[in-house]
Amino acid sequence: MRPVPAGLKPPELVAFLTEMRSAVTQLQTPQAPVGEFALLQADLPPAERYKNARVLVSDKNTLAISTLVGSSWTWRRADGSAL
Repeated sequence: MRPVPAGLKPPELVAFLTEMRSAVTQLQTPQAPVGEFALLQADLPPAERYKNARVLVSDKNTLAISTLVGSSWTWRRADGSAL
């Protein structure tokens, strides 16, 4: 992505914004399989700050999902068991 050029005129601005929108869309929509973010279990952040997020817990060799259990958020294994 190139920097915003100074003094853009409307047609050039439209082209620039179209290019920017395309770049952001590609970031939002994976173009291929993507790896999970990996952490040790001891380094997991509070689950409530990452609601419904996924992380690879590398020392447990498992995928964990931030899940609402009762009234609080916790990291659970993807199979639903406790981490």
